[in-house]
Amino acid sequence: MIDRSLALSGPPLASATTAMLVVDMQKDRVDIGAPLFDPLAHEAIVPTRRMLELARATDVRVVFIAHAHRGDGSDRGRRADHRSAGRERPAPVEGTSGARICDALHPLPHEPLICKRRESAFFGTDLDTVLRSMRIETVVFTGSPASRALLPSVHDALARDYRTLFVHDPRTGTAPGTGDAIDTVLAAMAMTSAEVMSVDGFANLIMRERL
Repeated sequence: MIDRSLALSGPPLASATTAMLVVDMQKDRVDIGAPLFDPLAHEAIVPTRRMLELARATDVRVVFIAHAHRGDGSDRGRRADHRSAGRERPAPVEGTSGARICDALHPLPHEPLICKRRESAFFGTDLDTVLRSMRIETVVFTGSPASRALLPSVHDALARDYRTLFVHDPRTGTAPGTGDAIDTVLAAMAMTSAEVMSVDGFANLIMRERL
C-alpha cells in the first residue's frame, strides 16, 4: 500500500502560484441514486470539501473540471464504439442538472469551470491558457481516485511542466473490491507523474509558506 502522507517534507507550496483542480465531481456521478453513481466519487466529497475550504482560506486558486457530452452524442467520436461494446461508461449530458458540480462543492462565482469532452482536463480545452493567465506553476488534483480522468490529466499537467500533486484521503477507496486497484493507480502516479499525499500532507505544505 502506498503511503498517502507522502511529501510532508517536500518543498513548500506558494499559494499565489498554486491551483486546485476539482475533477469530475458532478451530480450524476456523486449523488446517491444518480444514473452514473460512483461510490468512490461519493466518498471523495468530504475530503474534497476539506481541500476546498483549505484552498480558499489560503488564497490557492480553484478550478472546476466537468466532463459532459452533447445530448445527441455527436461529440463522442470513437468513444461510442467502446460504449456499444460495454467498455465505456456514459458521461453526463451537457446542460442537464446531472452535469453540474455537486451541491456540496458548488463553485464560487469567480472560480472557473472547464468543460471537457475527453478524459484529460487539458485535451481540447482552454485549461492550460487559464492556468498560465493565473501564473500557476503547481496544480493539485482532487476527486475520485477511480476517475478515468485522473491519470491522463496528471500526465498532461506534467508534460506542460507544472509541478503536479494528487491529494487523496486514506479513508477513501473502501468500496468492495476497489482497494488494490486504487493503490495500483496511486502507486503508478507517484512513480511517474505526481506527488501523492493526504489532505493533512497538503495542509502541511501550504501552511509552511506562512511560517
